[in-house]
Amino acid sequence: MSSTTRVRDVLTSVTLITVEIEPAGTGSRLVFTYQAVLLDEGERLVNREEGWNSILDKLGVALAAPA
Repeated sequence: MSSTTRVRDVLTSVTLITVEIEPAGTGSRLVFTYQAVLLDEGERLVNREEGWNSILDKLGVALAAPA
């Protein structure tokens, strides 16, 4: 997946996200690769990392819950 972010018509970032799901024992392994070009000095990669970690943690909890 790729995306761009604009603030008031000014390009602030370009991202490329790759998700791979592969077999792992009796389950699966998710490999998440996030690449970003941050064009605005106010953008912080650590904020993006924290956001994606939170999303992926919640996904893990949801997938581990009994059906």
